[in-house]
Amino acid sequence: MILAAFYKYNLVFGISNLKWQICIFALGKLQISLSILPMTSIIMQVIPENIEASMFAVVSAALSISIEWGGDIVGALVCRYFDITSEDKSNFQFALMYKVFVLVLILCFSKILPTNQEIHDLAAQMRNSEDTQDDHKQEFKEYLKEKSEFEKMI
Repeated sequence: MILAAFYKYNLVFGISNLKWQICIFALGKLQISLSILPMTSIIMQVIPENIEASMFAVVSAALSISIEWGGDIVGALVCRYFDITSEDKSNFQFALMYKVFVLVLILCFSKILPTNQEIHDLAAQMRNSEDTQDDHKQEFKEYLKEKSEFEKMI
């Protein structure tokens, strides 16, 4: 679809640029919405308890930035770097190769993400830590109560 818009194949079929751009915009937003839904569902299952809302806010902000204006800025910088203009598209294949390289690089970095088992283990440790903290709080309250009773006796 991007290549069709880039080379303006719509004019071959007699579709005006305005109608074509509206169609691409609508289909692009639909594609983004449908691709984000499973990812956010998986993220909500994977992250530890008690930080779902914070994590969802971070993911939503990152997606919003990348969709709304981040992608446009990066695209403009890539076009500028490869000297791609609306009149001269001779280096467009290099921009696509760069995109593929960056995607492969991102996939390689995905190895640093924790596995589900590691996340579940961490969540269990956090829950145990909270239970231990609750025990310490209870012990501290009992200590304060004993101390106040002792002070009353004195």
